[in-house]
Amino acid sequence: MKSFRSGTLFNAILIALFFSAHAMHSAADEPAVSVPNPPASAIVFFASQAGLPTFDQAEEGGNPFASALIELLARPSLSFLELRAEMNALTKLKSDGLQEPEIKVLAASGNTERQDLRDTAAKRVAFVFVFSDYSSKASLGTLPGAKNDLSRISQAFARAGFETVTALDPTHEELEKALRTFSLKTRQSDIAVIYTTGHGLEYMGKAYLIPNDSSPDLAPADLPRHAIGVESLLTHMQAKTANFVFYGGCRTICQ
Repeated sequence: MKSFRSGTLFNAILIALFFSAHAMHSAADEPAVSVPNPPASAIVFFASQAGLPTFDQAEEGGNPFASALIELLARPSLSFLELRAEMNALTKLKSDGLQEPEIKVLAASGNTERQDLRDTAAKRVAFVFVFSDYSSKASLGTLPGAKNDLSRISQAFARAGFETVTALDPTHEELEKALRTFSLKTRQSDIAVIYTTGHGLEYMGKAYLIPNDSSPDLAPADLPRHAIGVESLLTHMQAKTANFVFYGGCRTICQ
C-alpha cells in the first residue's frame, strides 16, 4: 500500500493552502546558494518534479526514490552517468510512474561524470537526516516511511563504503552542530552526500524541508530562516570531486 510523503495527498494540499494564506515575499529574501569552488560538482537529486508530492511508504517500506538509490548503491560500480540515468528509471518503476525525479546541477566538473561512487580509493562521506515525527503539528501527519528510510539509506551508504552519520528528528541546534561537523569531514573527502526527507514544499522556485520543531504558524517570508532550503545544504559540503544532495520530500507549490 502506498501513502504520500506528506502523510496523504490531502495533507500536501493543506500545506499549500496554509502557506498561500500569508503574504508573498521577494525571492531576493532567500540567500544565494554558495556551491563548492571548481572543480567539484554540486548536484541536487529531487524525488519528484516541482509541484508534486512523493510517497512516504511504498511496497519496500519507504520512498521509491530511496529504494532506487539503495538498489543502485548495491552495485559493484556506479558512475554518476549511471546514477543520473537510472535513478529516474528505477524511481518511476518503483512508484508505478507516479514519481519522476529531477536532477539540478548547480556546478559541474568533467571529473564527476565517470567518477565511481563505489571507488574504494576515494574518501567518501554521507550524512542522512530525516524528520519523521510531526505529532505536535495538527495539520501534518507523522511519516513512518521517512524513519524507515533513515535506516535503509544509511545502511546502504555504509555497505557501499561511505563513512556515514545519521540524525532522526534533530532539533535546530542539533542539526546545525551535525552540519558543522559534517562540513569539516567533507573538506578531506572526494565525494560527499547528504540524504534528507520529511514534509516539504516549494515556494517561488525553491524547495524547503520543514523541520518538525518549526513554528506552527510559519509564513512564506519565514521560510529562509525557519525551514531548510534544500539547495542551501550544499553550502555545508566541500568535497574535492563531487557533492550530492538527495531530497525525498514533497515539492507541493505554494502560490
